[in-house]
Amino acid sequence: MVLFILILLSLIKILNQKIVLLLLINLCPISFLMAQEIQKDTLFFKLDGIYVFESKYVSNTYLLEDSNDIGRGTFFFEKIGIESIKKPKEILSLKKYVHNSEYYNEYTKYKLNDFLFVEHLSNYTIYLVKKEKGKMEYIHVFANSQIE
Repeated sequence: MVLFILILLSLIKILNQKIVLLLLINLCPISFLMAQEIQKDTLFFKLDGIYVFESKYVSNTYLLEDSNDIGRGTFFFEKIGIESIKKPKEILSLKKYVHNSEYYNEYTKYKLNDFLFVEHLSNYTIYLVKKEKGKMEYIHVFANSQIE
C-alpha cells in the first residue's frame, strides 16, 4: 500500500495533479486516510459520596477527599454524561486505587500529586458508578485539575 502511494505521488509530478489526486482518494480506503482513535481501557469507580463526592458549588463536578488545597492544585472529575452500560466486570474503590498509586504519599503535606494523577487517568475512559433508586447509574467523567 505504501509503495502504491509513493508511485501515485510520483505521478502527481508527471501528470495532471488533479487527476492523480482524485485517483488516490478513490483507491485508498477512507480509514487509511483518516487518523484512527486509540481505544482506551475503561475504569469504573464507586461514587460513594464520602471519598469521591459531588461538589456543592460547581455543577457536574466531583471532588476527592485527598485532593490538594486551593492554590496548590485541586483534582476533580468533570461530568461528560450518563450512559447505559452492561454490568462492568469490576467496580473499583477510588480510595484504594489512589492510595495504592505512585501518585499518593501519606507522609507528605500534599498527599496526592494532582497533576501526575490527572495525566495517568487521561489514559483511561472513566465512569463513576452510583446506585440511584435501585438502578446503577454510570456517569462518564474525565479527570482534571485546576489551580485557583
